[in-house]
Amino acid sequence: MPPAAPSPGSRHDRATGPRWLVALALLGLVVAVFHPVREHDFTGYDDNYHVTDNLHLRSGLTLENAARAFTDSYFAIRAHAQGRPHRALGGWRWIPLTTISFQLDYELYGLEPAGFLLTNVVLHALSTLLLFAALTRMTRAMWPSAFVAAVFAIHPLHVEPVAWVAARPDALASVFWMLGMLAWARYAERPSLGAYGGVALCVALGLLAKPVVVTLPFALLLLDYWPLRRLAPAGAAAPWPLDRARFVRAVLEKLPLLALAVAASAVTFVVAVEGGGMFDTNLLPFDARLANATVSYGVYLAQSVWPSGLAVFYPHPVNGLPAWQVAGSAALLVLLSGLALRWVRTRPYLAVGWLWYLGTLAPMIGLVEFGYQARADRYMYLPLVGLAIAAAWGAADLASLRRGARQILAVAGAAAVAGLAINAWQQVKTWRDTVTLFERAVEVTEDNFLAHKNLADGLLQLGRVDEAEFHYREALRIQPGWPDARLGWADLLAAQGRLGEALEHYEEALQRNPNETRTGTRVAGHYGLTLLRVGRFAEARHQIERALAVHGGVAELHAGMAFASSQLGDFVRAVRHGREALRFDPALDSAANNLAWILATSPDPSARDPEESILIMGRLLREAERPEPTYLDTLAAAYAAAGRFPDAIDTAARAEKLAREEQSWAKAERIRVRLARYREGEPWIERPARDGG
Repeated sequence: MPPAAPSPGSRHDRATGPRWLVALALLGLVVAVFHPVREHDFTGYDDNYHVTDNLHLRSGLTLENAARAFTDSYFAIRAHAQGRPHRALGGWRWIPLTTISFQLDYELYGLEPAGFLLTNVVLHALSTLLLFAALTRMTRAMWPSAFVAAVFAIHPLHVEPVAWVAARPDALASVFWMLGMLAWARYAERPSLGAYGGVALCVALGLLAKPVVVTLPFALLLLDYWPLRRLAPAGAAAPWPLDRARFVRAVLEKLPLLALAVAASAVTFVVAVEGGGMFDTNLLPFDARLANATVSYGVYLAQSVWPSGLAVFYPHPVNGLPAWQVAGSAALLVLLSGLALRWVRTRPYLAVGWLWYLGTLAPMIGLVEFGYQARADRYMYLPLVGLAIAAAWGAADLASLRRGARQILAVAGAAAVAGLAINAWQQVKTWRDTVTLFERAVEVTEDNFLAHKNLADGLLQLGRVDEAEFHYREALRIQPGWPDARLGWADLLAAQGRLGEALEHYEEALQRNPNETRTGTRVAGHYGLTLLRVGRFAEARHQIERALAVHGGVAELHAGMAFASSQLGDFVRAVRHGREALRFDPALDSAANNLAWILATSPDPSARDPEESILIMGRLLREAERPEPTYLDTLAAAYAAAGRFPDAIDTAARAEKLAREEQSWAKAERIRVRLARYREGEPWIERPARDGG
């Protein structure tokens, strides 16, 4: 191992200063920018897979669930290889520590989105403070370190990993990255096996949060060059020239950390490939991916300096990238790389910052496809630190050349931070909910098929059917063969009551996704719920079973299975799924009413529980704005099943009266028939329906 280097001072700023005041100011920035998330909702973009529809999350943080977070992807791979459905806790990504953090959040907050987002904010604030502490310890330059930490804290590109629950892996992995930097600073000062073990632990934990930490050993080697000067001859005042023996030893001491990174990368790759998380490379040829990577480096750089037009999703251009844009970005990269290397001896922070940016962004630059996106804001969460380092120490260098420039620099730095904070605060508000988020994406991007589709989903949930139809049409215009858009279009038709057309589109989407994939099983679930509406109960149950195997935390699917099973005479199964539906969504009133009806009227005595039915309907009626005839009808049946016929007669009479006032004549007639049965002292026993298939 290279011997310990003396702690480097900075000719710009050797003052220790009131670091705790700076730390408080950094915390204040984070709170000021991100406090609006306390009023935000989950988005319809991956938050459902990680949290709201995650079956295993609902049992909270247990030893079994914690263990499954590490092993479940393995079982998912085996199930996929054998053609069996299996829902992994982390989807098709191996992020066990992140999964455990979600379990802990559920223990603390239930399904309250503010709690999950608060955790993201806390993690981001912790990363900010750790970055400030690490840079200050390595450089002894408080103000440049504070500027870098401030940029990290409030840059608009960093809104996505904080304001999006599903971006938790980035926020959590960043904490261990920064801890690793701080541990490396300690190791550089006093090398020891224990200090090195602390670094290795940080790397390992970071990899368990998200494999983005694979580039940390590379970043530590850069920090060895500057500011730690561990690669220069002993006692050297500058990081250059390199001492060959010390350089070789520095590389060798990174090998155990690199081995951890390679192992985590291998697991991630296998999980993604075998689990269906990676995309067919034929979707975008390698030359197109290389062109996109080149342009993305330039776009990320431009957005770091002038963060405008930010969106949750950036699609690949429909007609490809123009040659001039690819050539211009390539020329810019070559020019900046040349300048950084030219000044590697005299201004080492420029080379370190630039290579940090290039190297840490490389795994996410798109040469290997892990999604439809051309790039993503969250991918700049760690690479931006390198650019901020180059800017902070570069500006400090320039200010040292002229008297009074430091005051100008301080004002300019404060103005830059204030401008970024205001921009980020505005960006945070675009993450309020699904509709707001994708309205913004549609506004600032072109031919954004995913944004149109997700916006349509959100609008459809709000009942804004006409607006949803426009955006589904746009998504299908841009990507006619995309099954998710086809699914959304079918959902729209079902919402409009055009059930025959909806079923045709579901069937077409299923033909495109026949396997037990995430998309295929989603289609199956929607198809099954629509089959219920046309009375094809046996087919509906089969499709919903397929969906539940992967999306077991979706209350609507359990409610659909309960209804299908009751219509097919399997009342015990119906009760079981009805209770599951209410466990996952206690506010799903239709499922509660259906469960209570089965508990009161089932011909199978083992499925009847009139007292539970009375409790369920009592709660529904207390929470309803006005008495619903359907709810009173169910309560009356429960009273009759419990032998409380006077209560049943009185309640059924009220239900019939309300139904007639609403001019619901068919409903009133059905209630009248049951009321006559109660007057004869007999409960109402439901009979299975005949399957319409």
